[in-house]
Amino acid sequence: MDWFELRRQAVHAAGIISIIPLLWWGKWIGAIVTVAVLAFFVLWAFWRRKRHRPATGMDRLAESFAIGYERSGERPLMGAITFYTGATISILLFDVVAAAAAIAVLALADSASTVIGFYFGRHKLPVNPKKSWEGSITFWLSAFLVLLFFVNPLRAFLTAWITMTIEALPRIDDNITVPITAGALLTILAYFNI
Repeated sequence: MDWFELRRQAVHAAGIISIIPLLWWGKWIGAIVTVAVLAFFVLWAFWRRKRHRPATGMDRLAESFAIGYERSGERPLMGAITFYTGATISILLFDVVAAAAAIAVLALADSASTVIGFYFGRHKLPVNPKKSWEGSITFWLSAFLVLLFFVNPLRAFLTAWITMTIEALPRIDDNITVPITAGALLTILAYFNI
């Protein structure tokens, strides 16, 4: 079994810790911490692009870490950059609960669906042959279970279902669309008291 994708998604799922400052200290501290992490990854990607070889032992360690979690052909650190971009946008647009729930869905449901789709996905989606029914169903179920920690079952069900549909679309970066979709749906459903 190829463990690469499992390791990648474990790191992706670890992004759940980004909701801790948000839930603990509130919206603005959460935003500052998330923007700081985003800036770190952007600067690291820029530095990495300009530098041809790591100069020090710490540079080599950082470089081996970055390379160990990148898919071939993918721009360096783009997954981390888009993850924290989606998280930052969610924190800025939505209230604390909706933002935390949206980031939790991104971290956990997106990771779970990728792992199941990668290792067990046999039935491709007609709208996006890069994704599978197995992965999409896993996304919905995981998102639903994660959202139950934040909202009522009906709101969790609807948000998970619609977010799963958006996540399945081709040519969009789900690290950005998943948290924005989930946060927007949670906000709309809360407004209408659903």
